[in-house]
Amino acid sequence: MMFSQSPCLDCSKRHVGCHANCATYCQWKREEAEKNEMIQKSLQLERAFDEVRAKRNIRIQRMLHNEPRGNYRFR
Repeated sequence: MMFSQSPCLDCSKRHVGCHANCATYCQWKREEAEKNEMIQKSLQLERAFDEVRAKRNIRIQRMLHNEPRGNYRFR
């Protein structure tokens, strides 16, 4: 996902404290928050899959280490 540039850049109505009252900025901020939320959810899911894969790999390595050479049984 690509993040968009803030609408404040090159805004002719820009002044100190205008974020609280600017409808354009508030809309942009909501959209960016939604994007960030989606990204965080996908990262959380990705981390969960990585954790499962890592546990599986450790289990396989332990099984291979404990089995005599050439007698590999995957359960």
